[in-house]
Amino acid sequence: MNQKIVSLDDISKRQEELRKMSDRHDPIERHFHVQQQQFLNVSNHYDRIRDLNYEIQQNEEKVEELKKSLNPFKLKENNMMKRRHLDKISDLESNKQTYVNGIERYKESLRFSNEEEFYERYTEFSQQKENRLHQIKYEKQQIQVETKVLLQAEEAIKTAKIREVSSHYPDLKTAGKYLSYENALKLEKHIDMAKKTPVTLEVIETAIKNQQDDLYKLKKDLKIFQTEKDHLDKMRNQVTSLEKTEKELDKLNNSPGEATKRLVSKKARQHYEELQHEANHYRDNLKEKGYKGQDDLNKRQAGIRGLEQNVIPTIEKDIKVKEHVTETVSGIFDAIQQATRSQEQAQQRHQLRRMRSTNINRSKDQGPDFSR
Repeated sequence: MNQKIVSLDDISKRQEELRKMSDRHDPIERHFHVQQQQFLNVSNHYDRIRDLNYEIQQNEEKVEELKKSLNPFKLKENNMMKRRHLDKISDLESNKQTYVNGIERYKESLRFSNEEEFYERYTEFSQQKENRLHQIKYEKQQIQVETKVLLQAEEAIKTAKIREVSSHYPDLKTAGKYLSYENALKLEKHIDMAKKTPVTLEVIETAIKNQQDDLYKLKKDLKIFQTEKDHLDKMRNQVTSLEKTEKELDKLNNSPGEATKRLVSKKARQHYEELQHEANHYRDNLKEKGYKGQDDLNKRQAGIRGLEQNVIPTIEKDIKVKEHVTETVSGIFDAIQQATRSQEQAQQRHQLRRMRSTNINRSKDQGPDFSR
């Protein structure tokens, strides 16, 4: 790292640099792989063209031999053989053209114009590929070595932090090495508290219980307030509805025309009776809710508004503080408990291994039983 003091941030930055270096290798290797395949394709095409040229030449030679034959008794047979060889030559030429066209497609990308240039480029590419892949292999080895060193450095820094933090907590004196780094950072925020008062699991448990009790009381007070507020709001709504219904009844009672209308109209009479029933319903409900009149309702609502403005914000603030403290203390408790639990599990595994080892050794010492 070329530094006297190495931090986790330094390690993370270098790890990111190594990842980027490693990421650059894959595209280069893929590029060489693709080009290698292209060169192989062209090389195979040239090989195939040479084979086809040889076959064409052989068939042409046979045609010439048949032309020179003067035997009149084999004239028909020779003509048939000559046509076969000529057809074969035509097929071979067509096949050859396919490979020639295939070579043409690669000339621009592989930068050659004829067979001689191709093999020069192929040799040049093979050397370049070998050198570059050798360099990449070396770089990968270096990255692997450095990555391992960085991981060891990271582990050492985290272990040092865990030991430093656990030294301040009595319950972590022996279980400190089982504390996770993330939990160590959580506990580090409260080291000052741990220095002043030994923060054991018992102390933390008591603190959590006290905070939860306080929270329960505060939330209970808040719930009582909300219940009373809802109760008064419903009462106010019903008073408003009763006043509206009574006002409509008074209007109907004070109108002589409406009284006459009710005598002759079933619909008007039914509407009036529904209003009376509705008014009685509201009065009964208000009586059940303890309604003692408008002045009493106004007085109770004024008291609720006073609480809402002056007391409730303080209770809500206290609840948030208590919840934060409870969460913090619970985090400390969970971290220490998790570490001690991990220690116990490790000890149990160690004891099981020792028991198995003892049993195996005992059975070896006893040897086979030949007494039967």
